[in-house]
Amino acid sequence: MQLGDKIKELRRKKEYSQEELAEKINVSRSAVAKWESNNGIPDITNLKKLSELFAMSVDTLIDYTNELEDISLDQNKSELDSSYIGGFYDIDLAGWNDGVFNAYI
Repeated sequence: MQLGDKIKELRRKKEYSQEELAEKINVSRSAVAKWESNNGIPDITNLKKLSELFAMSVDTLIDYTNELEDISLDQNKSELDSSYIGGFYDIDLAGWNDGVFNAYI
């Protein structure tokens, strides 16, 4: 979910209009509309005000930790997969003929 969509969802849960939200954090209604349409993002000061108003951390508001986890998992998987490419490996197949099979990956 993009930040603008999250701001809109949280605003609607609190039953605020864009104008009411704008007044509470001291910005214009057009700024809120811009954020909610994903045509801009709040600066750090306004992110802090939004997080306090919606009773959550800035990290939770921007979903920063989930993005980091997704990136690190993808990178780890990619690094793990590529670390085996181009090597020779003995694969133990207990119970098959002599039990050892050479493979090039």
